[in-house]
Amino acid sequence: MKRLVDWTFKHSTWIVLASILLTLITSYFMLQLKIDNSLETLTVDDDPALMTLLKMEEEFGSNEFVVVSFKGDDIWSPETLRMIDRMTRKIEGVKNVEKVLSLTNAVTIKGKEGSIENAPLVSEAFLQANRAEELKQSVLSSRIHNRMLFSDDGHATSIIVWLAPLGRDDAKRWQVVKAIRKIVDEEKEARKFHVYGMPVYVKAIMDTFIRDELTLNSLLFLLVGLLLYLFFRDVKLVTIPFILIGVTALWAVGLMIMSGNTVNNVTGMIPTVVIIVCICDSVHILAQHRETAGSFSDHREALKDVVTRIGIPIILTSLTTAIGFFSLIASGIKPVRDFGVFTGLGVLFALTASITLLPIIMSRFIPKKGPSAENTIYRRMEDILTRIGEFVFRRKSIILVIGIAVIGTSVLGMFRIESRQDIIAMIKDNDELDEAYRFIDYHLGGSCEFGIFFEGTEENVVLEPENLRAMERIQDRLLDASQWDPAVYPTRKVISIVDYLKEMHQAIYDGDPDYYRLPSTKDQASQLLLLYSFNEDEADLDSLVNHDYSKTRMRIFTLSAENFYLARKGFDRMQEIMEEEVQGLNLEASYTGRPYLTGNMVDSLVEGMVRSFSFAFVVIFVVMILVFRSLRLGFISMVANVTPALMTFGIMGWFDIPLNMFTAMVPSVAIGIAVDDTIHLMWRVRKEMGVDGNHKEAILRSLRSVGKPIVTTTILLCVGFSVFYFSGLTLLTQFGLLTLLTVFNALITDLFLAPAMLFVFKPFGPVDLDLRPGASASTAA
Repeated sequence: MKRLVDWTFKHSTWIVLASILLTLITSYFMLQLKIDNSLETLTVDDDPALMTLLKMEEEFGSNEFVVVSFKGDDIWSPETLRMIDRMTRKIEGVKNVEKVLSLTNAVTIKGKEGSIENAPLVSEAFLQANRAEELKQSVLSSRIHNRMLFSDDGHATSIIVWLAPLGRDDAKRWQVVKAIRKIVDEEKEARKFHVYGMPVYVKAIMDTFIRDELTLNSLLFLLVGLLLYLFFRDVKLVTIPFILIGVTALWAVGLMIMSGNTVNNVTGMIPTVVIIVCICDSVHILAQHRETAGSFSDHREALKDVVTRIGIPIILTSLTTAIGFFSLIASGIKPVRDFGVFTGLGVLFALTASITLLPIIMSRFIPKKGPSAENTIYRRMEDILTRIGEFVFRRKSIILVIGIAVIGTSVLGMFRIESRQDIIAMIKDNDELDEAYRFIDYHLGGSCEFGIFFEGTEENVVLEPENLRAMERIQDRLLDASQWDPAVYPTRKVISIVDYLKEMHQAIYDGDPDYYRLPSTKDQASQLLLLYSFNEDEADLDSLVNHDYSKTRMRIFTLSAENFYLARKGFDRMQEIMEEEVQGLNLEASYTGRPYLTGNMVDSLVEGMVRSFSFAFVVIFVVMILVFRSLRLGFISMVANVTPALMTFGIMGWFDIPLNMFTAMVPSVAIGIAVDDTIHLMWRVRKEMGVDGNHKEAILRSLRSVGKPIVTTTILLCVGFSVFYFSGLTLLTQFGLLTLLTVFNALITDLFLAPAMLFVFKPFGPVDLDLRPGASASTAA
């Protein structure tokens, strides 16, 4: 280690220049930052349901839509309908809007002289004559548009806006949402509008996240800066670590962008987490400098001694922390993997900067001798740590029993953890969006859309009677409440080519209700569709079936499930119905939908959490054994490190905190962070054992020395992660508070459980000294 320190000071100029160059390069790439929260980014790798959805959207157009809805008793008045028409036309003119459907541009199928035509759903004749009630009854008889454009009672209506396929271009997606909101605002004095849809919600999430990045980082710098000043009473000791770690966070994010990655809700946390986690290495160096610098006449020699003395523990703690983050590579979701990889790299960057750049900067800007001897906080902390050590020695057996009980309770709580990604609840105080989705659920077709994609190998295969009847049975069963658990009944609206063929069949027979049924033969279905194709506007049908009738889709609109468990039951039941009805057909059927993809993502998170936590546990366990060259000490250290993570699992289970994209990362991250203080403690105890071979005195001396920076860094970590409480996103708040609890539990474990195990198991070898309470090393000798 000493050779590395000597090399650092010898080449200090080149190290500083290289750091400046790296900062400039990564800053340049930061200017090219792109945000991407698209479906393709946030779902499971190669999810078959995603492949189906993309294929279906390529065939039939975008499945991404925004709904503008409102209610009132005057919906059918000429004034309101003209307002709807005005809004419809304006939205149609918005760039990247593919299609708009409303009461004023929708068509209905009518029979005319033995043929079929598309007639306006709202006739101008009704508007001119102001026959509102007659118009209402006429429109409500349209089965296809029911619950899409109007509610069952006719007191609510909607304008549905389909976006053009925009892939991963969130900027264009948000421009569409912004333009729609502007058009709605122009009419908002007339009534209360509800604007909803996944693009609207994703934009709201990202707006909240951007605000969080500004406010949370400002709050982080303020709180942690005040704490550092409280501990060190020196402005330079506050600003230098922040600048240093901030630069390493810039390197990590810049490297991520250089490698072709974009920023999303998950990877956007990288700078904040790197700053919180990596400030601790600097604190250990600053604390050791304050403790020993006064005994050296040469400042550089003092800094060399500091890095040589604690450099190895710092390297080990950074490596184990990085391993915790790198373990997230096991996740099947790319944003989680990217977060793990580049946060882990940020930790390694911070390590390099702490043992090279920090000593160089300290040698020039920080005085050799500081006021540590006058710091009453540290003196009181030392007294408290001594009392804790004495207490643990007297009550070591009881502490071990309590530790076992806590671990057992936590394991029981683990089995109560539920997996769910409640998209609606992601934003705190989200009254406007919450009210919008509930309005659509209650009055219209439901806020969630699923799809079944039917695909054949021959032309006109969709029109074969057995295939059409199978689709009809699927629709009927999806809408039949008896097919569902009452708590899971989600389906509000189903539409497919079946509905259009029934409407055409009825229209060709002059609207006779007895003929609202499927044609009996393939030829009849073909003839109806041929007649319909003579209409100028057949776009509605184009969004459901392709031109050679070899592929079609069924659109399913449902309520939003109250929780993921009920949603998963609904997903599974829909798929069961589909699979039962398509058996033996010459059509392949695939079930998909954005909520379904979210469900698959949550399932993947559980599997990824188990893999990543297991990977981190095994690797860190092996590292601890190799470092301390003791299986017994490796076991003790891992018990101390796994216990906080298990306690976090238990808290999640007993307090009903769900497993989602953010909380699933906590255990792997936490075990990497928790091991840091254990390494510092074990390393110091092993060195102190070389003084007199007395376990008790060695542990007490270690607690008095490294205990202070351990407590300091824990306080800094807890305060750092506590800022997530003020996030506008529920998931970020849960991530921050769970990580905070894990770090705090790690401190309790290191101060109580780890020393108790050291007292009981004596991993550094047998001791012949008298360790009765009150005995000292000298009396025992």
